[in-house]
Amino acid sequence: MALRIAEYTFLTARQSAENNNGKLTITMPYYSVIYIRSTSSTPKRTEITYKFPNGELVEYNADNLILSDFTKEEIIDKKLYVLIPFYLLRYESIMKDENVSNRELKEVENDLDFFLSFLTKSVHNTAISEYEYKNLLIYIDMVIMHVTNGNKNERDLVNKMGGNVIITEADKIFFAGKAEGRAEGMAEKQKTIEEKQKTIDEKQKTIEELEKQIEELKKQLS
Repeated sequence: MALRIAEYTFLTARQSAENNNGKLTITMPYYSVIYIRSTSSTPKRTEITYKFPNGELVEYNADNLILSDFTKEEIIDKKLYVLIPFYLLRYESIMKDENVSNRELKEVENDLDFFLSFLTKSVHNTAISEYEYKNLLIYIDMVIMHVTNGNKNERDLVNKMGGNVIITEADKIFFAGKAEGRAEGMAEKQKTIEEKQKTIDEKQKTIEELEKQIEELKKQLS
């Protein structure tokens, strides 16, 4: 991982490198590694040491972000919404086990309810876009389906998502209104285009009439 980070950060840094009469300045960006899965041996830091031919050593280190260390409240508070689907991986063993107890599965469902409720409220008050909202729901589904691989838990969890968010009447009305607004906007835009085209056609017609009058005048003068 450290080697990949060294490669990626250098490729990023070279794009903004400054060359002043043969003196090249490469500003390395800050980096962070996010571990969406982790064990007790997962490193807390990624450490890179650059050793140059003159013997100089440069330390290039950063703390790792380990998703299992974050609570669901911290993910919301820090606006790390992209991590929401992967948060569910902490329940990977539970979701894989079809014989898991109802109490354990309920823990997964409670966290799903927490995130889905937040996302629904956020899209209604425009804290996140409809595009972001729908994509996050898709990614949550994908993580569930990847982990459960078609078992009974997959059906229960995916159906729960649909029942709580996707098919509620309030959301149907909300998104129908958004769609209607987009349709009205497109219709208004089309109307504006048609009006502009009409104006262009009228001006073209006027020009043609003037050209005819000029030709008539030329004939009379000759």
